[in-house]
Amino acid sequence: MLLALSALFFILYPHWFAWYLLVVLVLIAPFDCLISLPGILTRKLSLSLPYTLEQGEAGEVAVTVASGRLRLPSGPLKMRFRVKGPEREVSVRVRCTGETGAQAGFPIDTTHSGVVRCRLRRFIGIGVLGIVTAPVPVRWGGSVLILPRPVKPARAVSLPRAIKLLPKPGGGFSEDHDLRPYRIGDPVRTVHWKLSAKHDSLIVREPLSPPRHSRLIQTSPWSSVKEQDEIIGRFRWVSAYLLEQGLPHYVRFGEDSNIVEITRTEDIVECLYDILGGTPADARKQVRAPGRFTWIYEINAVS
Repeated sequence: MLLALSALFFILYPHWFAWYLLVVLVLIAPFDCLISLPGILTRKLSLSLPYTLEQGEAGEVAVTVASGRLRLPSGPLKMRFRVKGPEREVSVRVRCTGETGAQAGFPIDTTHSGVVRCRLRRFIGIGVLGIVTAPVPVRWGGSVLILPRPVKPARAVSLPRAIKLLPKPGGGFSEDHDLRPYRIGDPVRTVHWKLSAKHDSLIVREPLSPPRHSRLIQTSPWSSVKEQDEIIGRFRWVSAYLLEQGLPHYVRFGEDSNIVEITRTEDIVECLYDILGGTPADARKQVRAPGRFTWIYEINAVS
């Protein structure tokens, strides 16, 4: 627009000032490109986001601007992210200065549980004078797991308590053991000689071990994000409770035939990431489940 106005001004007023103004406006775009393009092309972005967030917790995708060793000048940067959440996919625009160390970001929607995926394919660098723009390709993607709030089910009283240790078949070493009187056939190495001398009778250490677990948590399918929050929230509470009691277990979500084993807290996060993130069944970790479960706990959106 300025170039068109200067050309019209030169036509109406063909004197030296109009000529110089026209020349300056013609050369200003190449000049902006010359001083800004090297800085734009050498700009680097550092992007980060948390691995997990609690439902309702504040979190954001952070963008930090970095440059090469020369620190060439550059104008502002414009970025466009594609963010796909549990309910919809939206486009987010972010703008920040081109200075080294400049930071910007946008909040992550944690209204519902699920996996939020963020993608950035390019950013646009603006020249120092604000005339030239140049797109720079960037391939970056990340995801964050929104963990549901733990919901205590109404039938929590039927959950099992602490695990009961049983004598270890075949004996051997075990961190847990019990003391009992000697029986014919017990190995001599299991005799507790100090206690035996104190009680004037042979006392042996009997190694104990937990029985093989055959517990299953079965969840019903969900048809909405709200039902997903309720069902996954109940599963998270029940699974954490069983782990506190020292009870490893299995879980099967909805109509999925895959069974996941839960032996530690990290397993809960990993299986939720696979289920809520849409990982194909054949790409998940396969476990060998018992042929028959002795305890099955069913979870749905109501109880």
